[in-house]
Amino acid sequence: MKLYMIPACPFVQRILIACQVRGIDQSVLTSVEIDLNTPPKEMLAINPSGSVPTIEYAPGEGFHESLVIMEFLDSIEAAGPRLYGSAPTTTAETRVAVEVASSKFLTPLQQAMYSQGSVNSVRKATHQLVGAWNWLDVELSKASGRFFGGTQLNAVDISLAPFIARWKWLSEKYPELPKPAAGSRAEKYIAQIPEHEAVMNSLPSADIMRSTTLRFLTPHPLLQDAINAPRTLLENPKATLEAAGQKLSSWKIEHDGQGFCLKGLFRFKNHSEALSKLNWLHDAQETTDHHTSIVMRDFQESEIIMVTHEPKWGVTQKDVALAIAIQAFFTEGQLP
Repeated sequence: MKLYMIPACPFVQRILIACQVRGIDQSVLTSVEIDLNTPPKEMLAINPSGSVPTIEYAPGEGFHESLVIMEFLDSIEAAGPRLYGSAPTTTAETRVAVEVASSKFLTPLQQAMYSQGSVNSVRKATHQLVGAWNWLDVELSKASGRFFGGTQLNAVDISLAPFIARWKWLSEKYPELPKPAAGSRAEKYIAQIPEHEAVMNSLPSADIMRSTTLRFLTPHPLLQDAINAPRTLLENPKATLEAAGQKLSSWKIEHDGQGFCLKGLFRFKNHSEALSKLNWLHDAQETTDHHTSIVMRDFQESEIIMVTHEPKWGVTQKDVALAIAIQAFFTEGQLP
């Protein structure tokens, strides 16, 4: 069998940890590291989305999704303990526990972990993580050992482990995120999980873990440009607009008596697209700490005005940088 993977992916790491716990080695499941930009055709025949992990258990036969693969690996005869338990009732209870753990704990953790610098995502995670840590503490108190699996890692522990292993860098980046109570079961758990032999043997180097974690915490380069751009008034915004070319082709410079402003008009295909793009714009404004004036017309088109009011009315470098990001997203539906 083959496991198509990239080592830095937390969902792949679930499978590698599961193999460690179950004692499934390379003679049974061979890891094939791929380039996500050019997945092998054998993998795409099984999983056209090109996502990892993907398992090929026979030529042209296989499936993806980490939790599904974990259950499959649990059906293989191996030396190690089963991840979901041996009895049908235990298996069912563990499946439910994995789903609950994902909803109660993993969802808010991932909200922050994949925030890409979004202020709104981090705020939401901040509100939810207090309850998430409390839930984790209560549930662990019911376990018969350090882990959900007692003295061994089970499917619940493995589903959480790759993300808990990233908490160190996540909490350093966003120190405002709530932490588990000092001395609590939850605090001990997140310290012990990364030190478990099966987890340590399945994760790449600390440098790779850190860099890949921070990559998902960093705003898109266009938004980062807007964050870094100064609020310096442009003496000749028309010349700046012309120099930007296609990047600002949806915008024009107007003068309303108080000073210059950037004005763009964007049309939407339907109500859903309008809501999606305006929600993105709200998030972009919060993330860059720079706000715009928006006029919506029947969810068919939106007029956006970029202008800085203080200390003096006019168009700044920050206005221009955010306008470039807005045009890219509103015309393409995503940032390049």
